[in-house]
Amino acid sequence: MATTPESDKMSDADIVRFLCSQEKAERETGSNALVDKYHLELLRRATAFWKGDSAQAEDSVMVALLRACKRIDGLEKPESLHAWLVKILMNYCIDEWRKSHPIWPEGEGDKVISIEKVGEIGDSDVLLEDDWLAVSADCRTVLGRYCSKTDAELLEQKWLKDKSFEQLARERGMKPSTVKVSLHRAENRLFKKLGEHQIRQPGGLEVIMSAGEATVFRRRYVLGRRIDEIYLEECNLDPDMIKQRLHSAEKKVLLSAMGRLK
Repeated sequence: MATTPESDKMSDADIVRFLCSQEKAERETGSNALVDKYHLELLRRATAFWKGDSAQAEDSVMVALLRACKRIDGLEKPESLHAWLVKILMNYCIDEWRKSHPIWPEGEGDKVISIEKVGEIGDSDVLLEDDWLAVSADCRTVLGRYCSKTDAELLEQKWLKDKSFEQLARERGMKPSTVKVSLHRAENRLFKKLGEHQIRQPGGLEVIMSAGEATVFRRRYVLGRRIDEIYLEECNLDPDMIKQRLHSAEKKVLLSAMGRLK
């Protein structure tokens, strides 16, 4: 029988593995490890959000941890566990905040932008301040400015309201695969327009990203190349590196358009 790592030293991959186990004892080990490793850090964030209300912060963290344990099958990459927990916590906090603030200005108050489009929350300081609500409002503004009404609505539902493909499909009477394709096309159209706008600015793309990121971004969104085509053209880069550079470039043009690039 394999030994169990000490809960406070357990890796994220081990925590996820235990939480996904069919054995009750192993799931309990995983949940205990999750609490031991992340409770204090999540509590710090929740306390900042609730302006020092320790009771409200503690309740928020407990709900977030419970939701994470129940939804662990939805986590695609164990290495994203930290960012995923933060997203769950902040989505819950914002939902609770809205319950006591029913009068909300149009264009504000949705959930924090998803980690898929602005990078892992854990490595983006711009999203770790006390401006969670303003971030979503800024993103809404960008979507309204650069997207068609249909694209903006779809991206808002996915990015800001964090709806699954299955939820979006049910609401639209479509197949999840069709929604996924529609979202992908909407993202492509948005990043093409954001890129064109940034290219027209002094310094172009290179003023907000590295030369390597700018090259990959141009080939993807200006020239319309697929990842495999970029790989053939940039033979010194493997596909994972191309995707990494493209993801970073997407994040930067979006944050730049939002006025939040540091």
